[in-house]
This record gives sequence, C-alpha cells and structure tokens, in this order.
Amino acid sequence: MPFRLLFPLGLLCALLPLHHGAPGPDGSVPDSAHYRERVKAMFYHAYDSYLENAFPYDELRPLTCDGHDTWGSFSLTLIDALDTLLILGNVSEFQRVVEVLQDNVDFDIDVNASVFETNIRVVGGLLSAHLLSKKAGVEVEAGWPCSGPLLRMAEEAARKLLPAFQTPTGMPYGTVNLLHGVNPGETPVTCTAGIGTFIVEFATLSSLTGDPVFEDVARVALTRLWESRSDIGLVGNHIDVLTGKWVAQDAGIGAGVDSYFEYLVKGAILLQDRKLMAMFLEYNKAIRNYTRFDDWYLWVQMYKGTVSMPVFQSLEAYWPGLQSLIGDIDNAMRTFLNYYTVWKQFGGLPEFYNIPQGYTVEKREGYPLRPELIESAMYLYRATGDPTLLELGRDAVESIEKISKVECGFATIKDLRDHKLDNRMESFFLAETVKYLYLLFDPTNFIHNNGSTFDAVITPYGECILGAGGYIFNTEAHPIDPAALHCCRRLKEEQWEVEDLMREFYSLKRNRSRFQKKRMSSGPWEPPAGPGTFSSPENHDQAREKKAGKQKISLLSCPSQPFTSKLALLGQLASSSTNRREIRECPLRDFDLEEPRGNAEPMAFKTEDTGNTASRCHLPRLRGGLHFPAAPGARTDPATRLVPLPSAHWGRCGSPPPPRRNLRGPGAACFLFVRRGDMAEAPAAAGAGAGRGRRSAATVAAWGGWGGRPRPGNILLQLRQGQLTGRGLVRAVQEISPLLSMEAMAFVTEDRKLTQETTYPNTYIFDLFGGVDLLVEILMRPTISIRGQKLKISDEMSKDCLSILYNTCVCTEGVTKRLAEKNDFVIFLFTLMTSKKTFLQTATLIEDILGVKKEMIRLDEVPNLSSLVSNFDQQQLANFCRILAVTISEMDTGNDDKHTLLAKNAQHKKSLSLGPSAAEINQAALLSIPGFVERLCKLATRKVSESTGTASFLQELEEWYTWLDNALVLDALMRVANEESEHNQASTVFPPPGSSEENGLPHTSARTQLPQSMKIMHEIMYKLEVLYVLCVLLMGRQRNQVHRMIAEFKLIPGLNNLFDKLIWRKHSASALVLHGHNQNCDCSPDITLKIQFLRLLQSFSDHHENKYLLLNNQELNELSAISLKANIPEVEAVLNTDRSLVCDGKRGLLTRLLQVMKKEPAESSFRFWQARAVESFLRGTTSYADQMFLLKRGLLEHILYCIVDSECKSRDVLQSYFDLLGELMKFNVDAFKRFNKYINTDAKFQVFLKQINSSLVDSNMLVRCVTLSLDRFENQVDMKVAEVLSECRLLAYISQVPTQMSFLFRLINIIHVQTLTQENVSCLNTSLVILMLARRKERLPLYLRLLQRMEHSKKYPGFLLNNFHNLLRFWQQHYLHKDKDSTCLENSSCISFSYWKETVSILLNPDRQSPSALVSYIEEPYMDIDRDFTEE
Repeated sequence: MPFRLLFPLGLLCALLPLHHGAPGPDGSVPDSAHYRERVKAMFYHAYDSYLENAFPYDELRPLTCDGHDTWGSFSLTLIDALDTLLILGNVSEFQRVVEVLQDNVDFDIDVNASVFETNIRVVGGLLSAHLLSKKAGVEVEAGWPCSGPLLRMAEEAARKLLPAFQTPTGMPYGTVNLLHGVNPGETPVTCTAGIGTFIVEFATLSSLTGDPVFEDVARVALTRLWESRSDIGLVGNHIDVLTGKWVAQDAGIGAGVDSYFEYLVKGAILLQDRKLMAMFLEYNKAIRNYTRFDDWYLWVQMYKGTVSMPVFQSLEAYWPGLQSLIGDIDNAMRTFLNYYTVWKQFGGLPEFYNIPQGYTVEKREGYPLRPELIESAMYLYRATGDPTLLELGRDAVESIEKISKVECGFATIKDLRDHKLDNRMESFFLAETVKYLYLLFDPTNFIHNNGSTFDAVITPYGECILGAGGYIFNTEAHPIDPAALHCCRRLKEEQWEVEDLMREFYSLKRNRSRFQKKRMSSGPWEPPAGPGTFSSPENHDQAREKKAGKQKISLLSCPSQPFTSKLALLGQLASSSTNRREIRECPLRDFDLEEPRGNAEPMAFKTEDTGNTASRCHLPRLRGGLHFPAAPGARTDPATRLVPLPSAHWGRCGSPPPPRRNLRGPGAACFLFVRRGDMAEAPAAAGAGAGRGRRSAATVAAWGGWGGRPRPGNILLQLRQGQLTGRGLVRAVQEISPLLSMEAMAFVTEDRKLTQETTYPNTYIFDLFGGVDLLVEILMRPTISIRGQKLKISDEMSKDCLSILYNTCVCTEGVTKRLAEKNDFVIFLFTLMTSKKTFLQTATLIEDILGVKKEMIRLDEVPNLSSLVSNFDQQQLANFCRILAVTISEMDTGNDDKHTLLAKNAQHKKSLSLGPSAAEINQAALLSIPGFVERLCKLATRKVSESTGTASFLQELEEWYTWLDNALVLDALMRVANEESEHNQASTVFPPPGSSEENGLPHTSARTQLPQSMKIMHEIMYKLEVLYVLCVLLMGRQRNQVHRMIAEFKLIPGLNNLFDKLIWRKHSASALVLHGHNQNCDCSPDITLKIQFLRLLQSFSDHHENKYLLLNNQELNELSAISLKANIPEVEAVLNTDRSLVCDGKRGLLTRLLQVMKKEPAESSFRFWQARAVESFLRGTTSYADQMFLLKRGLLEHILYCIVDSECKSRDVLQSYFDLLGELMKFNVDAFKRFNKYINTDAKFQVFLKQINSSLVDSNMLVRCVTLSLDRFENQVDMKVAEVLSECRLLAYISQVPTQMSFLFRLINIIHVQTLTQENVSCLNTSLVILMLARRKERLPLYLRLLQRMEHSKKYPGFLLNNFHNLLRFWQQHYLHKDKDSTCLENSSCISFSYWKETVSILLNPDRQSPSALVSYIEEPYMDIDRDFTEE
C-alpha cells in the first residue's frame, strides 16, 4: 500500500503549526486530566442509566427512568455508544456489547425508519465498531476487515435503505419501511442533508464488501444536488426528490443542509477525491459571499441572496471545525468565538438564536445537549492549541452537569432561559457530545495518532496497515479508519471487473422477458433507469441460494387461496423476513388463559423459533377478570380460543375468491371457535352435524358440526341467502363477544409497548378473516330488504355485535379507520342509539370511529336527529356530548405550522366558496333541536348526588383512580351497573378478593354502592363534555343566539353554586390522578373540569355585554357607584343587565375566581387559564368601572407579585399576566399610581423590565397598552395625570425614543408572514400602534430613518424593512375583509380603524419619493418586496 495513503487531508489539522493562545480570562488553563475524568464519569452515569432503565429501547427517558424507541427500535444508544467505550479505554464492555448487538438487533422489522438517521447512527456506528474490533481485543474472523459480523449487520441495515434511492432523480426519500420498502404515500420532499449525507458510510461499505451499489447511489445523490444549485451557487433546504424542484428555498449552513457540506469535505479526504473537494470550495465561495455577516452565517434566499432569517442555529456550530479541516483557521476561530459568546449567555446553545435581537427565538429555546460546538473546539484545539478552546470544554462540562444531570442520566434542556428539562436523552449525547469532550481533554488518545505508529494486519489479500490515524468522523462522530478502505479495495476492484465481463457475456444469452420478470420480483434492490441510474452487480449467488432455501420450507396451504394472502396464524408469517427461521411445534398449554387443568390434550400449531428457549412457545396470556358479560345463557368459558382449521380442512371454506393480501369477507373466514376439550374431536365431527339438540337445516349448515362452534364464512353465506335462523346467529355472536372483550380489557389495562399484532390473536384473526365485515352486515340487516321479508335483530344481538366491533377496534390496528370509511354504516349507528340497551355500546363505538374519520360527518344526514336527541334521558345526553365534541369542532390539521394565519386565510377563502363547514352545519342542526341548549345547561349545573355522601364518594373515587385509566373500562363498569339492576349478576364481573391480577379491580367492602358511585363518576366526567360543547357553540357563528339562551337558562348562576362544592372543591392530601399522570396533568378529571370551566368563562365574557352576569346584584351596584364617584356615565351594558339572571349568593362568579386565583401556587398551570378568563372580562371598549372593580380586589398587586417576586418562569403564565396587566392599566391613572407604589425601587423595576424584554411575543400587549396610555396622558391637562407622568418609572421608560425604536425593531424582527399566528400577530399590531402615534406627532419619517440605520448597524441592510413591507401587505389582506377583527383593533386601541388603514397605505406607498413610504428607505440592491404569500 502506498505510504502516502496513511496521510490523507484529514491529518492537516494535526500537521499545522500550533498557535498557542493566551490563557483564559482568569489566567488559568483548565486541567485536562481533571476534566477528562469528569467527562468519563458523565459517560458512565448516562450509559449505566440507559442499561439499567432503557435497554433494549432506542433511547433513555431520564426523568421517568425508562426507555422508548425513536428511530426504529435498534437499541440505538448501544450502537451509538460502542466506539465511545473504546475511546474511553473500556475494552471489556466493548466486547460484551458486540455480542449483545449480534444477539438482539434485527432489521427485519415492520418499522418506518429515517434513511438519514439510520445511516449515520446505525450503519456508521456498526462500521466504526467493526473497524475498531481488533484494537478492542475482539476475536476477528479470517478476512477481517473485509468481513465480520458487525460488517454484515451494517450491510444488512444499508440494504434496507436502498429502496429509498429508487427515484427518477436518484435522490432518496426521507423515510423507508425496513420490511416493505418505501410506503406508497411517502412524501417526496427530503431535506438537503438527507440526500447528501451518505458518501462516508456507503463508500466505506462498498470498499469493505466489494459491492459498489452503495457508493454509486451516494455519488448519484451528491451529483444531483450539485446540479440543482442556484445560479449564485447556493442550495435550498428541502427538495422534491421526484421532480428535482426546490420546495424550501432558504440557503444556509444549518439545519437541513449542514452535513451535506460536511460530507463533501470528509468524503474528499476519505476517498482522496478532488471532485468532491472542488464542489465544496465552490459552495464555500457562495456561502461567504451571500450568507456571511461579521463572522455570523445567516439564512438567505437561494436565488437572490437576500436575507430571509437572521438567526444562528445550534447545528451550525460544526462549521468552524469543518473550516479547520480545509486549513481556514483564522475564519474558523472568529466564527467559533461568536458561537462561544452565545454559549456563555445561556450555558448552552439554543436551537435558534436571533442575532440582531441577541436572544432566543420563540419555540426554539431548547438545547438537546448537541455536540457541534464541542466538536469544533476539538478540531480547532488540535490545530491551534489555543486554551480558549479548553475553556469551552470546561464550561460545557460544568453547565451540562449543573443543568442537565438527573438521577437517571442527562436530560435534554427544554428551555435555556429557565433551564426546564425534557424527558429525553438523545443517543448522540454518548456518541458525540461526550466523545468530543473526552478527545478535547485527551491529547494522547489513539484517535489523535499522527502516523508515528500503526498496526500491520495480515489478511487473505495481503498485508494491510491500520490504526495510523487520520480517522474520519462521520456526522454522528463514528470514526472511520481511511486505510481500511484500501485493505479490501484492490481485490474487490479486480472482482468487479471480472463480474462485469461475465455479466456482459451472459446478458447476451438471457431471455429479455425473463429478465424483466426477474426485475419485478421481490429480490434484492436494483437501481432505477434514467438519470439516477448507476452500475450494480446482479443478485449475488449467496442471495440466490438464500432465496432458494426459503422456497424449500414447507408451509401450511389452503386450497381456497395462497397462504400468503391468508396470513400466518399465531406468529408464523409467510414473508422473506421469517421463513428462513426454524419452525417448530408448541403445545397449547403454553397459551392457556389459566393454569392447565386435568389432562387436556395439547393442540399443535406452528410458531417462530426466536432462539430463546424460555419464550419460544409463549404468546402473552389473555387476561381474565373484568369483561363484557355475555347475554344470559351464553357460554363464556375463558379457554375458548380462535384457532385456525388444520390445513387439510381449509378447503371447506366457501368458493375461493381472487387471491389478495389481507383478504376479508366470505371465503376468508377459514377459522373455528374451539375449546381445549373439543380440539381432538373436531376433525372427526367435521361435517357430521352430530345431534346437539334440534336445529334447522340452515343452522346446522352454519355451525357445520365443528365441535358445535360457528363458522363465520358459512354464517355470512347463509345470511346473504336469507336462510339463517336467528337462534344460530345469536349463539355464534354470544361465543365471540366475551372472548374478544377479555383481549380488549387486557389491551387497555396493559402498561407496556405492543410489539406485534399477534399479541391479541383472537381479535386479530377475527378481523383478518372477515369478522368485522360480517358484523357490519348483520347490524345493517334491518336496512336491507330481501325477498320482501321484514328483518329484525334483537337488542341483545345488536349489543353483542357492537361490543365485538369496539373490542376489535381497540386491539387491531386499522379496523377503526376502515369502519370510518363506511359512511352509511356510521350514519346507521346513530339509529341504534334509540334503544337504551344498545345506547352505550353504540355511543362508544361512534366516538372512536369519528375520532379517526378524515371527513367530518354531517348531523343533518342522521335520520330524525331532532327526535333522537329529544328522547335522550339526561344520562344519554351526557354521553352523546362525547360524540358532539367531535362533530362540532373544526377538524385539527395536526401540524402547528398549519395554524398560521396564512393557512387559516387560505382555508377561509376556500370555505367561502364551498359554503359552511360541516362543523358549522352540525352546530346549526343542534341549535335547531327544541330544548337542546336548555338541557345542556341543566346537565352542566346539576348538583352531584349526595345520597352516598360527598366524603365517602371522594374516598371511593380515590381508590379507583389508579385503575380507571380509560373510557373502555369506565363504560364497561357502567354497563355492569345497568345490567346489575336488571339481571342481578354483579358477581361475575369482579375478581375474587385478594386477586393478584394486574387488571383486577381493587377490593371494596361497599360493593353494593359501586353502581351508584360509578354513575356519579360518569356524571362528573361527562360534565366536561357538556361544558366543552357549550364552549364551542359560544365561539360559533350563532354566538349571539347561544349567549341569549345560556343567559336565559341561568348557566352562570348554576355554575356559581357549584364552584366551591365541585369545580374548585378542596382535595384530600393524596391527589386524585390517573395512573401514569401527575396531579397537575390535564388528563386528570379534576384538572380538566377546572380548565374547561375557565375556557367557558373566557368565551362567555369575551367582547360581550352578558359578561356582567358573572356578578351578583350587590357587585353590579358597586360598578354603578364607581362610575358615579368618577363622574363618568354608567356603563350601558350594566344598566341593561337583567338582574334576575345574575349570580346569587354573597359573591359572584368573577369574585370567586379572583379569590382562588390569588391563592394559586406560583408553579400552577391554572394561572394561565385564570388570567385569560379575567382578561376576557376587560376586553372590548375599556371600562374604567370594570378596571376599578378589579383593582379594589388587589388584582394588580397580585399580578406584579407573580411577575416580579414569585420568580414565575412559565412563558405561558407570564404572557397571560402581561396581557391582563395591560388591559387592567390601559388609560387608568389610578392603576399606574398603584403600579408605581408596588414597583418602588430601581431593583424591582429592573426585574420587571427583564421580564418584559425576555420575550416580546409575551409582553408586547402590555407595551402597546402602556404606549397608548402614555399618548393619552400627554394630551390631558390634569394635575393627577401630570403627577403620574412625572413619577411613574414605566411611563418614563416607554416615552424615550430609543426605547420605542428598540421595541419596534425587535417586534418586526420576531415575525414573518409565513410564521404569523393568532398568538404573535399582536407583535405586528403593536408595531403599527407605535408608528401610528409617531405619525400623529409627524415623526413617522424619523422612525423609518432610524429603522434603516439600525438595519445597517446590524450588518444586514434591507432585511427588516423588506420583512415589514411584506407583513403590512399581509395585514391589508387579513384585516380589510374581517369586520370582527377590525372592530376589536378599534375598540382596544381607541384609534379608528380608518386611521389604521390610512397608516398602512402610507407605509406601503410605492412612491420612493414619499418620506413616509417604506420603499424610500430600502436601497435598490436589497429590494425584495414582491414575495408571494404562499406556504413553503
């Protein structure tokens, strides 16, 4: 091997002369040995926590001390940490983990995996560990490093990714299913890094294995990206891999692009490829020309180069390290020091950092312990020896340990501003962060070898030099020894040449049609034709042998159809991923529900051999205990099982249908319901119909004589022919119902992750073979007229069918969605709610179906809806509200980005052309039902029954909370309670005392009280749904009608009477919470009831005169007295309030709310909702009397205490308090006096300002209110006002022009058209208020000129004003056609909307000579004001 290959460009940083910098600021250099040991301790604290609490899951959840799968269920942290173990010197653990991975990691799994993440973490980690195995003392096989178990695992994982590259462009999809390839509906949009980050791993894999396909696909992807760059040499963020068109056109060096540039450099070094380095150097020129400003790198438009986002992303911190690899040390150090200042500011790098604002970006304040800045420090320290870089390492160790360390590892920092933690430890923390820290402090580590030592390895292909240094880290910090690539390449290249010649020779003789057929088969992946085509060998001999071997395995077969279309039962699956495993016999007793009794003959069936003796024959046991009881007389033996017929009898099914996957319906139902004792006699009894009592011919045909158990295939056939008697059908359904109910109960009470559908085989098989379709047809039978017969189904039959359907939905994925697609069936289900016996089952099933239905159902299509709802009793109506909650709310898009005003406006325009939405139609349909709202109000205000006593009820409720985690169990109990009164059979529902079953109910001596207590719990929980329905109706188009009805039916006084006893009742010391949640979790019924109540008050009070119903008569008189004393007109709405509809008692609802609000703990999440509810009372036209009413009750002092003294760190709570404070103080001199009295020192005022400036998104409403108040006060001639102006620190601060300009600059910079939401659009309106008031004073040109100067001082001219221009254009489109929103702006600011419109028009004037037009202050080269408002 040429000696020059031992010194690739990767050693450049090690060979450069060391530039020894000055010591740290304190004159000391961090002790490397000390911090090296600290880093090692960090690693083992995290690593041991993962092994103890999370393995074999992908990652550790350090706050809850458990694990979860994130990127594909690969035990990812173990793979990622493997080479770090060796770098830290732990050889023995490295060897142990290698064996563990070989035994436990399987890539033949039905998982959708990220192509990018799987490559860098799994393939990269396995390749690195493979190449380091010999150094770690692992006994390697002959042929290493060109062969080995870890290499084969890496190759297997990489082959699973190859289908993603099968696109017209050769650029890969972002996600691939490891078992099935690319899903048909997979998005073609992939980020740039997800396309260009493969050359390091794939080229290494091709060199070691001899298969060029990996390197080929990686090079094609790189080439296509290079060809897609813009004319100015930049690439965007996301691209469509099918068309090659850019979807996101922001260009930068950070998220979505970063590792593409990294791999061009590292690929060039690894492969000694000048072409890749030339690509990067061209990109580097464009990046420096267009994105670099003062050694920061901004985001720009890829075609124009204009700034689009002036932010620094933490992922960009890799760039200085990359610069060091090409020898650009000076620029690298300057950029590094910029990034280091951000670290010092927060103790970590926030995901996004607004450069001009000097603070974090909203919703991007977290730090997931990323390694990029530490990585750059390690590279730069190797190149310079500057002790500043060690200081970064020291700071990183100290801050991570101080902020992030918890008992079970290190937690992601959710918010660097208040150091809140998130329940995740990314695998890259052990793979990269800790590794780079250790290497920074360990200058003699073998990774830093400068070529002075190396290992000579004898391979079958000759001598190979390894370990000489120059390691290339992939983007997950897995080191690749570049010399290893040359150990295998020479021989492999010779093999490739021979293979190419042989392939060309044999291709001349190959039949073309057979070749095409071969390409369409399910063999190994082959490259696409067209632009993305690359060379690839034919299927290897080994692969062909494997395939041939698989075909020799004897499988069960059914004459009706191929076995593959039936699905293997109880674990055996006819697919390439399982057939090569040994299949063996297992006895039935391993699957018994109970311990084996007597000498039951075992049943033989097939299952996979997993290699684990203890679990080979074990499927999870079906859980006993609570289940839906069958109808009287039905057989409920828990040993009943769904089992397949023996293969010899599968032909007894009906006529064979065309083969297809997952076949359902007639011909697919080839299974029996068999008990253990019946299994031996089943074949003998087949077809005999041996007498078990008298039956009709149709019944005998349906039951088929098979052990007295139904055959659904024949049942369906007989049903369609109209020959089936009711008795046989009832008996079949009664057999199924309790069996599937037990599995559903086991499913919902099981606190573990389900890994296979076959975990609950009965429901799975039942659905597979057409059971669901069968029951749908049975239920809908009365709607079908056959031969003129009038068909009926009993309520008991319907009830059992509904229970079976619901249980199947619970246990088997996809059933609910399929039912949701049957719109006629969904509509039909509503008709079953007319019967009390079937109501609960129907309501529960409808609720689940509507929850997944893509299109909202229209209630006006339900037959006789008005009559149906009117006939509901109170309990039924409460249950029905669960369904209404799904049908009257606008469907959620499921993506926060889609909640932008841009998206909402587009949706609004679309809805205008389409007419009212389904939700609006449903709301109107409900309001047209006589007495509907009145009954809801009665339900919401009905007092909880006191027959059992409140104390005993709460005590009993507490006993049940740890078990009642879901609606299924609750509904089951409710059914039991109802049936107990009818059948008096409660004893079959509960397990015996002392039962240890995990899903068993807690024992209680007061069993006779249970049904009543369960009804009370239902009543409490469904109050939530009633309040939700009322709240949604209050926000709909018929708001005024609903308001009038709610007032008329005295909802508010009723809630006032329930406030202390139910809504805000005191709790016992042990909080009542659901299992798996905490006492502040929104899933708790108590918490949810409070929040829903507060949301209702907010909707009721917001901009409506009925808000005064929240007061009692005495409090209304107080409002009148305040107006009289201030010598101002009394509020007209107060005078018009109907005193018979207001609250009664000593205190009104608003006063009660203020009392609990002031007592709420500082960390309580209720503060947000309480503040929102009180603020809604103040919204609209500002009322001095309303403000004084609240000021007298100490609200302002409470708010200031929370903001200044309580150290409140919740951004949501602070935002709600700032908004409330603004409404409370606006235009009110007395409020400002009270403010000045409380904030009476400079220290307090500085804390207050710090809270304001920490996030203007949260505080801008207060800034707006104070600015408006200042403008009014300055125009008033009053001694009291003059005194306030001279004394109030806040008014003096806001009055300064530099302060206003700072606010204005930051407010405009925070938002963009594409990111505007209902939450942050207030920033735009606050900016306009500042400029409107400046216009009144004829200072608008001055403010615009100052903005221009601030732009230039921040080194990105044109960006701010271009952005503001686009925002104002959007403002015109948004507000000019929305009367409600424009009225709100006018009322809240006391500035006519016409003045708002005039100001915006002046600012958008296209005349560059106008001194008040924005375009006059944007220089021509930076002009970018014609952007279309489309979502990227």
